[in-house]
Amino acid sequence: LMIAAEPWPTVSRIVSWVAFPCIFLTFGLASSVAARALARFGDYSYGVHIYAFPVQQSTLYLLPNLPMSAYVLLSLGLTFALAAASWHFIESPALRHKPRRRTPLVLTAA
Repeated sequence: LMIAAEPWPTVSRIVSWVAFPCIFLTFGLASSVAARALARFGDYSYGVHIYAFPVQQSTLYLLPNLPMSAYVLLSLGLTFALAAASWHFIESPALRHKPRRRTPLVLTAA
């Protein structure tokens, strides 16, 4: 649809506003065997989200002449290591203190 709308910039922009969220939601909500296998180790998504930018910026600042491939690999490795540590030592233990959901009270007619 986006390729078909390409000759018309305004239409293409409107289509992208609808198509991109649909594409991202489709991939984000999809489940796969690989994703389920990785999920058993923990949920590192929040750690990746909060640590990626500082790690990337720090790596670039401290090692400005690093080749791009090494920069990406180092940033990924450090980010995932911090995300894993965050999950196992901070997030998961904190979730144990979260109040459990109570079962709703069901009223029946007498």
